[in-house]
Amino acid sequence: MKGFSSSSSVHVELHRERGIHKALSLADKDDLIVLTGLGFGGYQVIGKENVPYCEYDVIHQYFNKEQKVLV
Repeated sequence: MKGFSSSSSVHVELHRERGIHKALSLADKDDLIVLTGLGFGGYQVIGKENVPYCEYDVIHQYFNKEQKVLV
């Protein structure tokens, strides 16, 4: 991938929810995950349609599914 010296540490996921879940699953205890680009509008634009979307819900869904503790 352009701009990275090693593609082994780069994961490309076009589906935002799966990408967030992947980042959370790969993170260690002291890692920081930064989600950028969507904002706080409460929706995601797909084509010409505004689809309801909340990253907080996606993150909570991951931790509830994995039964992990938010610290």
